[in-house]
Amino acid sequence: AVIAAIFSFVILFPPKVYINIIYHQTVKCQEADTNRWYSQIMYKERFAKELKEYIGDRSINQVAKDIGIPTQTLHRYVNCQREIGLENLVKIADYFDTSLDDIVGRK
Repeated sequence: AVIAAIFSFVILFPPKVYINIIYHQTVKCQEADTNRWYSQIMYKERFAKELKEYIGDRSINQVAKDIGIPTQTLHRYVNCQREIGLENLVKIADYFDTSLDDIVGRK
């Protein structure tokens, strides 16, 4: 029964076709990962730019303390080294009295 199943699979999907199917699925996954990676980078860069503008001449240490998040976390957001979670995003937007769209650069 196992041999019959393997034989049927090979007839339905000859090795060349099977490899082609795997290749195209892999390429699609890689393209999706690349697009997701690119959009994440752009999102972090836009957010970092907006955050720098909102912070202005203030001390990052003081802003972080006022918001209630670790200074190192705020430094990483500003330097585009960390993605922000929703909770901290809301805290930062509330602190600067702005909308979430504005703080992430969707004006």
